[in-house]
Parts: sequence; structure tokens; C-alpha cells
Amino acid sequence: MESDNKDKFRKTLDVATNNLKGCFTNVQKVVIGLVAVFLVIFCGCIGSYYATSHTVVFRVQKTERIQEEKDLNFASKYIVLGEKLNPTTLERELDRNNLPIPQVYENTDSWLIFKFNSRDVQAQLATAEKRDDLAVEAQVIGWRIPFFSRQPNIISVKRIIEIPKK
Repeated sequence: MESDNKDKFRKTLDVATNNLKGCFTNVQKVVIGLVAVFLVIFCGCIGSYYATSHTVVFRVQKTERIQEEKDLNFASKYIVLGEKLNPTTLERELDRNNLPIPQVYENTDSWLIFKFNSRDVQAQLATAEKRDDLAVEAQVIGWRIPFFSRQPNIISVKRIIEIPKK
């Protein structure tokens, strides 16, 4: 009688152990899947961010600092309003209505690309803002997405160019 109880207990224990092994295997599969999805999304974000890197030339019209408060944490970013210039002639580019093409850029620090010098970049842009005869050649990254209020981020100011007078 006692051996029958032991056998039943062992069978029950074996079934429970096998069920737990299957459970842990499924949990491990889910965790591995989630980690893989995260890595694909993260690498895709970094890749798309770097893939959009390009150089622009513009005349700075206005710079402003926007500060937001979120749960007692302050986040700030700089917005740069500019006028698109032709990179070779440094003349204003015009749209089909013969109006200057406005440009909006963001200047923020970014952990994704290890950019932590937005104040230095902003100081260079402020210098160009003070004079109408200066243009900025800058390295930017990202897209303009109006729905999400996203603008290309200015990574660096390559040079400040004096616009020749006509």
C-alpha cells in the first residue's frame, strides 16, 4: 500500500516537473523573442537615424529655446528657424510661389548618437543669427515629420559662410 502511494506521488511529481519544464521553455521562448524584437527595432532606429544624415546650408532667421516640465523634470530643446539656401550659389531657394523655403531644425542632445554639445552648437547658430550676411553649413540627421512635431536634429555646424553681396 505504501509503495503504491509512493508510486502515485512519483508519477504526480514527474507530471508536474514535466509541465514546469514546458512552462519554463515557453517563457524562455517568449523572453528570447521579445529581446530579439527589441534588438531589431533598436538597430533599425539607429540605422535609419544615421541613414538620414546630410548637410544643409541655410541662413538662420531665429533661434529659440523651448523648455518643458514633466513630473518635476525639465527638458529643453532649441528650435532653429532658417531659410534654405542653394549650397553652391548661396542664393535663397524659392518655392513655386516664388517665396523663400522655410526650414525648421531642432538642436537637442541625443543619447542615440552620443551628441551632448547642443549648447555649443546653439552658440554658433546665435552668432550667425545676428548677421544677415552669414549662412550656416550644418550636418543634420533625421526627418521632418509634422504630425509628430519632429524636425531634423542639427548635429554640428561645419562652417559659417559669409554670403557675398551682389
